[in-house]
Amino acid sequence: MKEYILMLAGVIILSALVTCISPGGKMGKFVGGMTKLLALAVLVTPLVQIFKGDLPELTVSETFEDDAGYFAACSERLSQGDEAEVAAYIEKEYGLDSEIAVTRETVPPFSRKKIRILLDLQGINGTDERIYIMTRIQEAIQAEYGCTAEVM
Repeated sequence: MKEYILMLAGVIILSALVTCISPGGKMGKFVGGMTKLLALAVLVTPLVQIFKGDLPELTVSETFEDDAGYFAACSERLSQGDEAEVAAYIEKEYGLDSEIAVTRETVPPFSRKKIRILLDLQGINGTDERIYIMTRIQEAIQAEYGCTAEVM
């Protein structure tokens, strides 16, 4: 079956090419007509085989592969975009450097599962101030992205 499809595609492409480069007039019409007859002969070939009793064998694969690799790559790219977005938000709103790790589902619609944020809290003195900043960031990220956020 694969050979038949390739042969049919080849004849059609050859026919189009010959029609484009053939001269006008009677010779061009003759060459175009011959390529069309050749394409028709290729199209009819399976019918001739069926009338002879030589039925084409169709094979079906018993194994089906899922798109797990593709879905994982999509999830990873979306996570990377989220990581950059969250890092930019924290830098803009709080003036802090951070390392972000976003975990998403690996099946559509690739929902966010968790956002881990590692903050660079240098310059913020006192335990209460650090806890306050971490809590504010955690609440803002959870509200914005609709998933659990872990701030360290």
